[in-house]
Amino acid sequence: MDFVHPGALGGDHLTPYKILFLPYPVMLAESAAAAVKEYVAQGGTVVAEARLAWNDERGFASPVIPGFGLDQVFGAREMLIRPEPEPRLIIQPSTDLPGINAGESIVAAAFEEDLVPLTGSRVLARFPGGGAAMVENTYGRGKTVLVGSFPGLAYQRKHDPSTRQLFLSLAEAAGVTPEVEVSGPGTSQLEVRRLVSSHEQFICVFTHSSDPAQATVSLRLPWKVKEASDVVTKQDVPVQSEGEATVLHKDLAPDAIWVVRLGRQ
Repeated sequence: MDFVHPGALGGDHLTPYKILFLPYPVMLAESAAAAVKEYVAQGGTVVAEARLAWNDERGFASPVIPGFGLDQVFGAREMLIRPEPEPRLIIQPSTDLPGINAGESIVAAAFEEDLVPLTGSRVLARFPGGGAAMVENTYGRGKTVLVGSFPGLAYQRKHDPSTRQLFLSLAEAAGVTPEVEVSGPGTSQLEVRRLVSSHEQFICVFTHSSDPAQATVSLRLPWKVKEASDVVTKQDVPVQSEGEATVLHKDLAPDAIWVVRLGRQ
């Protein structure tokens, strides 16, 4: 995941990305709104939270929310908004997000923003009271999803699995595949970081658990591996290929750190 500065949204900066998330987007510059519109028209997917572009960069409020004409891009408008300590997004039967079933409840935060779907859009989720809570729309060659609450804030606070699955499902539906996957007993608190260049990668594996882990790390690399070595012990590290993935195995002690250098073939 990359964090893109709002000032860098124009031009070709967004071209490499399949999906763009706009968390808590209550203030948005007009130039950023135009860049989002162009990105969607060219085939990108954008997921935005409540009150999109309510204020511009000077603090002036838009008479229509989403502002700057983004209501047409996202296929919905705000009807009303009300405070709610823990809003719930109830997934609708017509929703086809991978890994999420109809009737599931997604935890959000702060507000319920009832949305009015425009012609051609469809409702993915509703609030318990029946108001449209999440609306999907197509615009140009791309797609948008407008969420009438703040699931990002909810996940920051509580890390609820339902909110996590929503973000993962939206990314998967947009064609995103993870470059790093971890599996194996005891790996629920295992973290992988990478240092990347055109000819090598350093894979840094951290265990944040007091229990040992039997880790399998699968990597999608843009090239084949010629050599792999443990940065600390200088010993060679066995590498396996499984389809398009490069796979590393390691039994890790509690609170261990493992750093592997992968060299390009």
